Amino acid sequence: MYGEEHGISANFDTSWSKGLFTASINLKLNHYPESGATEFGPQAEFTYWFFANMGGGGGYLFGDRAGPILHLFVGFPLGDDFSKQGLLGRIISPFRSFYIEPYARANFFFPDGLKFFVEVGVMIKITTFQI
Repeated sequence: MYGEEHGISANFDTSWSKGLFTASINLKLNHYPESGATEFGPQAEFTYWFFANMGGGGGYLFGDRAGPILHLFVGFPLGDDFSKQGLLGRIISPFRSFYIEPYARANFFFPDGLKFFVEVGVMIKITTFQI
């Protein structure tokens, strides 16, 4: 994470897709090694696929600094189809695809005022549909 101070973010995401639209629930954990501050909480996100996965959302973070958070998202899914031949399709039959998604998320966090930071990372996703 990049902003007033650098940190580490870990997220767990579950989502539902219909056509080009996706709705997801995200559990976020942020930690800032320099100050020792930690924030965690749920977020909802809505995205649309148009040459990239783009969208936004919001939620609430608890911890050393608590408050509402809003964000904008852009990601670039890179995947492969495991529905017929791949290891994933043989082991766990409901799963059809595996892909990675490099992403950036601009966050607007309001613990006591505006705290802006950018989260950059790579998501690892397993789907029940073919990509």
